[in-house]
Amino acid sequence: MKTEDALAQALETSIPFFKANREDLAKMLGMRSQNLDEVLGDEFCTYVEWKEFDSWGIASLNETVPLAKNGLILSVDELYDDAMPENDDEEPYEFFMPMLQAQLAPHKLQLVEICSLDGSAIVAAENPCLVCIRSTDGCLEKLNALLQHVGLILA
Repeated sequence: MKTEDALAQALETSIPFFKANREDLAKMLGMRSQNLDEVLGDEFCTYVEWKEFDSWGIASLNETVPLAKNGLILSVDELYDDAMPENDDEEPYEFFMPMLQAQLAPHKLQLVEICSLDGSAIVAAENPCLVCIRSTDGCLEKLNALLQHVGLILA
């Protein structure tokens, strides 16, 4: 099986409602560029600016196809009832992600971030691009095995 076919199958299996454009995948694989976000499109991934996540970021995430078509609406409102961040130095990822993942877990879904690889080191962006994938059947492991060839990893 060609790499682009294997990656297309893994993406379609892992991301609810996603249909891969094999031409876009072939371009991504051929150029070894890091544009998985372009292949997925705004319908399946969203960039997050954590400092504004509770206003527009959560709305943008809720508009992605895997959440919208499953009728899921994520919320972080309860976080502000229980524990406001103490200061600006607190890591926003650590503040928001556990609650988001907990809401997705009963639906066998999880959020992952598109990261790049620098050798064996995972490099996350300041403003991450999040993708909602299935948390079953080794989906993440299969995707990462294929994405590593283009210098990407989902974390």
